[in-house]
Amino acid sequence: MKVTDRLLKFKWPLLVPTHNGTPPYGYTHTKNMWVPIPETLDALEVAKDLLANGLSTRDCTDWLTKHTGKSISHQGFIKRIKRDNKLYEGWENVRPEEITEWSSSSEEYGDGTLYYPFSKPKAKPQRNGRAKRSALLRGKSLEEKEVIKKTHNIQEANKILTRNKNQLKGLLKETSNDTIKSLVPDTIVKEFTEEEEALEVAFEKSQEIIFKPNEGPQTNFLASTEDVVFYGGAKGGGKSYALIADPLRYCVFSTFRSLILRRTMPELRDMIRHTQLLYPRVFPGAKYLKTEKTWEFPSGATLEFGYCETEDDAERYRGQSFHWVGIDELPQYAHRGPFDALMSCLRSVDSKIPTQMRCTGNPGNIGSGWVKREFIDPSSPNSRFFKEAEIVDPRTNEKRVVRKSFKYIPATVYDNPYLVQDDNYLAALALLPEVKRKQMLEGNWDVIDAGAFPEFDRSIHVIPSFPIPDNWYKFRAADWGFSSPFCVLWIATDFDENMYIFKEWYDQGVYDDTWAETIASIEKEEKIYCGHAVIDGSVSTSRGSRAKDSLEVINKILGRNRLVKFKKADRSPGSRKEGKLAVHRMLALKETGRELPSGEKETSPSLFIFDNCTDLIRTLPSLLTDPNDSEVVYKKNAEDHAYDALQYGIRSHKTNTRRQYASMSSIKNNRPQPADPVFGY
Repeated sequence: MKVTDRLLKFKWPLLVPTHNGTPPYGYTHTKNMWVPIPETLDALEVAKDLLANGLSTRDCTDWLTKHTGKSISHQGFIKRIKRDNKLYEGWENVRPEEITEWSSSSEEYGDGTLYYPFSKPKAKPQRNGRAKRSALLRGKSLEEKEVIKKTHNIQEANKILTRNKNQLKGLLKETSNDTIKSLVPDTIVKEFTEEEEALEVAFEKSQEIIFKPNEGPQTNFLASTEDVVFYGGAKGGGKSYALIADPLRYCVFSTFRSLILRRTMPELRDMIRHTQLLYPRVFPGAKYLKTEKTWEFPSGATLEFGYCETEDDAERYRGQSFHWVGIDELPQYAHRGPFDALMSCLRSVDSKIPTQMRCTGNPGNIGSGWVKREFIDPSSPNSRFFKEAEIVDPRTNEKRVVRKSFKYIPATVYDNPYLVQDDNYLAALALLPEVKRKQMLEGNWDVIDAGAFPEFDRSIHVIPSFPIPDNWYKFRAADWGFSSPFCVLWIATDFDENMYIFKEWYDQGVYDDTWAETIASIEKEEKIYCGHAVIDGSVSTSRGSRAKDSLEVINKILGRNRLVKFKKADRSPGSRKEGKLAVHRMLALKETGRELPSGEKETSPSLFIFDNCTDLIRTLPSLLTDPNDSEVVYKKNAEDHAYDALQYGIRSHKTNTRRQYASMSSIKNNRPQPADPVFGY
């Protein structure tokens, strides 16, 4: 092997010290040996290259000290170069006992050239400075020398004049004494005044507020620290502009990577146009690369625009990593597949940069159902909630819980002061068809096109829970399921035949005997005494066999606990239409016969749902009508278990509560009068 090849493979030898003093630069003293520091020696070789390319020795040593943290003088640098060149030239003659072993470098260096200059390269003559004037005059004619001298003298005089002017301006800046100002020439005072005014204008411009969020939801969105935030509701709430402003806070970090997505690329044009107006003002020098659809910021941070129409498109991003991902109009996705794929791209190794996902959207799109289920239903607006999962750490086999924080922030056009200055935009939204108006103007997630129950209104039908009076009639209704979800509703009726859904149990994967035992435990602990109970007929599956079916098992346990047993619900032909009509009838607003303080007649529904019945509230407004028969609820892939229990319960209640308690009213009106009005008997 050649010496040069060996030097490239094993670059830095472990040497026997030649003296007891400080080891050479790039080496450290350990166990009577000089041990190389490969990183420092690599930097030394780079500094030699810089010197060979014309950089001064002082600049080379300054770079070397800053890069390695180990100082070296420029004289020591020159001596080291001479020593190394001598070592390279006589490499074959070095005695073997002086080199004990070789240390390889972490990086390949250069192209294998081993020669470096022995000293600082000769400086090129410059056209300024007295020391270089002789170099300028060398070889010139007398006329040329005279011109060069005059030019040099003028340049030197201008330097002195400029230096004196700057000193006078500095004096003016430091003092406000009018006597001193009167001694300074007027031209310099004028220049100083103009420069100060220009600096003030520049300072005011630097203090200009480029973007200020609207008070309310937009400020709340930009101040949120949750891992995932959904900013949704009516149109015109300032959602998209907040989305492009949010990642700017992290663009001062060189490693920051972010991504903004829409379903298709043409839908991004308006958003890109807004960034072209905003980003260069916030970060002067920021560049938009049109071909890559990417912003590059002076710090090195990047923000990419992309599209994701299908789950296959989302797979293009799965192998990448981002600190921040924004999805505009999330409900345009029919299912949560793209959302999950992009969630897996969030990762960071820098503790200063958190990983965040920010989404926006309006109700009324194809994916409104799953977005409502993930963000709107789990918690009240503007409040943090968590989603947790239990994992087993394979390193320790310990179980631990991991979680992410979520938040839903609602907004309407009334939260955007720029759009409500006149009524034009409000009128455009208010004149939409009823369902679209509720979605786009009010931000209502409960109403949907072709919705089975457009009468349902959370503000009317959902009420806070209260203790049910003991003399109200109570019963239970259930839709059974094991692999699919089941739902049990407890219903009470008042003396005006109004129904109150005051408790629900919604779950799946519970065996029939455990299911019945749980119902018995609930009713005993909470002292719920039901007058009757109805259940979906599919719970009875024995079909004449000797084995007991689920209904028999359930009723046996309920009977043993002295609780009312279930009866099969009516599932005869036409029962689906009858059930839907019964729910419509209970949800509809009807006159109560009372007057409001304003003199208007009071209207009220006959069905009220306690706010703790979250699954009935969540699923009822999301049901659709059957496209082949608008009189029934569409059952395919529908989450209709709570609805089925509700309509079974409504249709099962045939008793007129007023008639049942008529005798009590008679006693109240015709009660015996006491003989003694004082003692009451």
